[in-house]
Amino acid sequence: LQGYCGTFPTRHKLWIQGCSHTPCCAFCPNVYEDMSHWQCICPQFRESRVAAHNFIWTVLANKLTATSPSFTIELERPMRNTKLKVHPKFQHWQPDGIAYGPDNLIFLLEFTRCSDTRQSKILEALERKEIKYAPLLQSIQDLNPTKRVQLLTFSVGYLGTLDMDTFLDHLRLLDIPDEHHRSILQSTITATMSSFSKMATERTVAINTAAPRINPCAWKGQHKAVPRARRPRPI
Repeated sequence: LQGYCGTFPTRHKLWIQGCSHTPCCAFCPNVYEDMSHWQCICPQFRESRVAAHNFIWTVLANKLTATSPSFTIELERPMRNTKLKVHPKFQHWQPDGIAYGPDNLIFLLEFTRCSDTRQSKILEALERKEIKYAPLLQSIQDLNPTKRVQLLTFSVGYLGTLDMDTFLDHLRLLDIPDEHHRSILQSTITATMSSFSKMATERTVAINTAAPRINPCAWKGQHKAVPRARRPRPI
């Protein structure tokens, strides 16, 4: 709830409120700790982010596998272990999944958990995946001329924000009946919020157990916030 309301107590948020001596991350000197830094960048929580990605994708992938009547979905396989021919430089690439459908239609499946401070962040994450996988798609198409290959990226913000139109389009491309869409969305968002909550707990433990140290920002005048004046209590 704090994440949705913009009140989650990152150091930057606490510093603005006059409750922290510094806005900087406890683990990254001279870097503001806002939501995006903690959830997407801070190296201290890299393993937590990977675990969150894998947990949400497992929930979503299981739903896709159970509800798609026309596609066979294989998960987490290096390209060298798939049914597709690829250039040697792509053999170690490992999409989150591959969906084999009728009429030689194949979808590479990718999942990304990204910042959702703005809706545009979801679209930017989709675009990054398109750029990254374009060479692999071209290689598959060149070496498997009878196949039709596309990339489907499921992008979810760390607070559960979705680009609904894109998400539902992907479900329809996988021939998943409309009556399953709501359940898939609910499961994905629930898993996302559960992962956020788990990371919040891990952050609290990490900060409380870290060796005490002063970590002020380097910028002059930003070592300490100015406390806000207290409002008089009504009589």
